[in-house]
Amino acid sequence: ENINFLKGFLNFKDKLAPSFIDKSNPKFIKIEDMYYAGEFRDNIRAGKGIAHYSNGDIYDGQWENDMMNGQGTYYFGGLNAKELYSGHWNNNTMDGNGTYTLPDGTQITGSWKNNKHVSW
Repeated sequence: ENINFLKGFLNFKDKLAPSFIDKSNPKFIKIEDMYYAGEFRDNIRAGKGIAHYSNGDIYDGQWENDMMNGQGTYYFGGLNAKELYSGHWNNNTMDGNGTYTLPDGTQITGSWKNNKHVSW
């Protein structure tokens, strides 16, 4: 178990954790290369949840069928990351309306399909 990874999760969950998480007794699990705190349906991620990946990336948003689906924000490199995508997700891909912020602060807003910007 990577203790630093776990400590990182515990630090960020207090900043982002939605109100349904009981902060006095946080409930979270480790799934493959990430820690996840959030809602489940039939033992799969569904509803609001936060994932903290071992590479430092964070996703805070909606889940369905164990994948990022619905509105959410993905932070490339953690909460202080200058690169992020905030918008609609479909089966773990940027798909729908959203804004991608590049490390230099440039924002690309519009429609996305399969992680590609398709229209303004």
